Amino acid sequence: MVVADILGHSLIPDKREPDAKDSNGYFYEYLTCMPDGTFQIDRVTQSNLYRITRNHKIYCATFSDKEPLTVVDIYEIEPSVLLKEAIRQLEASKNVISHIGVSKRWVIEHGTLVYSKSQTK
Repeated sequence: MVVADILGHSLIPDKREPDAKDSNGYFYEYLTCMPDGTFQIDRVTQSNLYRITRNHKIYCATFSDKEPLTVVDIYEIEPSVLLKEAIRQLEASKNVISHIGVSKRWVIEHGTLVYSKSQTK
């Protein structure tokens, strides 16, 4: 809810759907973590990679460890970039179903900062 509010998106309450959409009908997925965590998509398979590709953008939001409802920053990731990483991880995994995780460093290297709490003061 907090990320959607910051980005001006409408939440989609169905867990099988993307997290949000905008007034143009574009879909968005939000990946979140605490400062020392990783951004993760659970239960990914070769046959459900559309969970990444159906989105106009992927957003990775870091929440404050001191104020858990406060967003520290949000990075925008192109779905094609996350898809390439997801395929790489799936191919390296011995499991048919995997959790795809990316570090904050990966997000910074591959994404664009679109929101920073420190810049909004």
